[in-house]
Amino acid sequence: MSHTFNEADIIRDAQGKFAGRKAGAPQASLGQFYEKIRLQRENDLTQSGKTPAISINRPTVNSRKHFWADALRTAPIDLDNPAPKIERVINGVQTYQHSYSGAAGNLRMPSIAALNRMADSGVETFDIPVSASNGKNMIAGWARVHRDKNGVWQAQAMGMDSPFDSYVTRQVSWVLGNEKPSFALNEYADMAGVIAAQDAQHGSEPAPLKSSVVSEVAYDSANQTVYVATKDGSAYGYQAPADVYDRLLIDDHPGRIFSKELARTAPSVPAQQCPTCGRFNSYFDKHVCPKRVPDPTTTGNDGYWAAFADIRRDRRVKADPAQLVENFMVKTPRIGAIGLKPKDVQTSRWRGVSGNDAQKLADCLENDRFSSTLLKAARSPQLSVNGRVDSQGVRAEELVYQTENTECAWENLKNSYPVLSGMPEPDRTVVQGQQVRFWWANSSQVA
Repeated sequence: MSHTFNEADIIRDAQGKFAGRKAGAPQASLGQFYEKIRLQRENDLTQSGKTPAISINRPTVNSRKHFWADALRTAPIDLDNPAPKIERVINGVQTYQHSYSGAAGNLRMPSIAALNRMADSGVETFDIPVSASNGKNMIAGWARVHRDKNGVWQAQAMGMDSPFDSYVTRQVSWVLGNEKPSFALNEYADMAGVIAAQDAQHGSEPAPLKSSVVSEVAYDSANQTVYVATKDGSAYGYQAPADVYDRLLIDDHPGRIFSKELARTAPSVPAQQCPTCGRFNSYFDKHVCPKRVPDPTTTGNDGYWAAFADIRRDRRVKADPAQLVENFMVKTPRIGAIGLKPKDVQTSRWRGVSGNDAQKLADCLENDRFSSTLLKAARSPQLSVNGRVDSQGVRAEELVYQTENTECAWENLKNSYPVLSGMPEPDRTVVQGQQVRFWWANSSQVA
């Protein structure tokens, strides 16, 4: 291992002889790095209500136990316009992660069966957590996937720098488009083989020409093939060096080059031009039009991801929970207690706490598991929390759920918001139109 010499780092004795090196600044631990990410994302949410997808580079291949933790740290979150994300439970079936490994790299993501279940539920475009590696370095983050009406998948990495964005996009796309996904990354000796195969499927991008004979040309450098589309709509391919293609682009009479150096002398290659995307490829090769993953047409629930990503206030600075609910207070009569005069016991009510306000209040009440659990779930715009302020402090006691499907609302809510899985059954459930209210008399029992 080589070291860069810097005299400022050297310690010398009175005679000028080497006596050691100065201690360098301690490197930040992984925990400190995660805390920096958390604080930055918390600030983004506070300022704008959203934070973009990011990625984490690890020196080693990601393990199963790190997968969902990294997903929570890097998830794109938009509390106002949330994009759908792969659900942990889809139609009653748990989502499992799956590892796709081979000579071309290692990819970990939710299983393809889970992705198909998600698309079958009517969500065609959604985001999934991924981790990919080349055997040396690993990157964890997110990708957006889309399944069209013909069952063809598209993928695009999110929040990753080059070259990782292209690397992850290609790995996910290749696995999703393979008839045998578990063996997809073993079809080639390395990732370069996968890239070449994908490029062959996508074909060569056409370039228009000003000519009375030739309308478009393209070049496949991997196979040294010049493709030509003529004015009558025919497509031709020829084995020729790149120099011929370059001269077709700049010559004032490209039709002459086509006639003399290609049509009459160069070996022909059966060619086709896709009527949809206009790209050229060999007639015998499978063609897949390259497409941008479309924007989602449905919404998701980013309150869940915000709460579970531990994006919360700095615990060293505690806000007063009574001040946080001050703007949500409602007028209620004083409640007396047995043996006490009404003036000795006063209870005030607060209603409708949700979003960022719910998360801030949850941070202040983190020692009250019941209240903090309800408030964490209420990061979602579908949920809000009601509670009370009395001699024991600020407490939550009611969860309000906005939903069109009021049947089995509590079970559906727990499936959608795993943070509520340890909550006791509500003591009272009231349905009012498309609003369901869950109320608990005892807030001490949380699994």
